[in-house]
Amino acid sequence: IPVVAYYGLTETGGIVMAERPGFPEIGRLPPACEGVTLHTRRAAELPGKVELGIEGPNNYLGYCGQPVLRHEVVWTGDCVEEVEPGGFRWMGRLDHAIKAPDTTWVFPENLERWLREQSCILDAVVKPAKEGGVLECWVDWEGVPELLLDEIEANLGRNYRPTTVHRARIERSQLGKLNRVIPR
Repeated sequence: IPVVAYYGLTETGGIVMAERPGFPEIGRLPPACEGVTLHTRRAAELPGKVELGIEGPNNYLGYCGQPVLRHEVVWTGDCVEEVEPGGFRWMGRLDHAIKAPDTTWVFPENLERWLREQSCILDAVVKPAKEGGVLECWVDWEGVPELLLDEIEANLGRNYRPTTVHRARIERSQLGKLNRVIPR
């Protein structure tokens, strides 16, 4: 059975980019389907980031309780990098969201904010997991990791339960920017 990679969104009426059987697109997004045009624009709020836009005959936004409206270009929120004329590599989401195995979106900032609100935690940093999960975190705290994991799951849901909790000292600038994380 030939397996092909594809890309599509509800807002674009489904698949808008797809590999051709036997022609894999290693390290890049598949080419646009017939009738679909890809666009990019600089993300004003994130210098150096480029957002992917989809122009096609099936674009709409209406599943969020709004009237079904056709938009000429749907801006996806996906960051891309041009790898050759007309070719793109997916670089992540503008909102830093990660898709969990059950296809729900997980936002690392939500877990980081929740951790920082806990009185027993001095500071926290949350990033996408490098391997085998959705999130991993570094916390400046002395506690029992399993109890913390259970609390995270009870308050934020199972997709926010990090695969790894690292104890660390977290150093930030006076403006709150992360300087470095020092493992303990």
